[in-house]
Amino acid sequence: MKSIFFLVGGMEQYADDYGFHENFFETSGGFTTALIIAAAFAVICAIIYYFGLCMSRKTIKCATLPVWITILVLSGALTFVTTNTILIGSDDEEGSETSLTYAHSFYRNLEDYYIEISEEAPETEQEAMMECKNQIVEQLNQGEDVALMFNLNAAIYALIFFYIVSLIIKGISVNGRAIPHLWPHK
Repeated sequence: MKSIFFLVGGMEQYADDYGFHENFFETSGGFTTALIIAAAFAVICAIIYYFGLCMSRKTIKCATLPVWITILVLSGALTFVTTNTILIGSDDEEGSETSLTYAHSFYRNLEDYYIEISEEAPETEQEAMMECKNQIVEQLNQGEDVALMFNLNAAIYALIFFYIVSLIIKGISVNGRAIPHLWPHK
């Protein structure tokens, strides 16, 4: 999965000394969840476009390339915001255990993983682990960690999924057969 999320996997911050990033993105399924979110928004947006905006004579004005591009960009933007809000989350101290932006987030995973790996480590190692975790949290709060590239990578996959789904379902719509292009339904 690391190779699929090419913008994240090659970053210097991803290779921390204690595997905090790898634990969240690979072991705990952060990459997989982002792909599922991207695919879900792509399918939903394509269905809205082809079956909502391209199926009747009343909405024939929406069966254009500019509207399709708008919906394409919307699917990417929704994916970007959702992965940032839910998967990366926020460092909300008050009431954070049940908060949507914390419960399944990278921040929560950092805490849980730190507790897990520090239980058996010597005290000096625990201090180094805590320092590494705190540095990641600080970088996340400042927007310097992998969050931006992770969200951008997920948005790129949403755009790709939207295009693929468009090619699959456009032939079923009444007015959208030629959007984004004629192929494969000439």
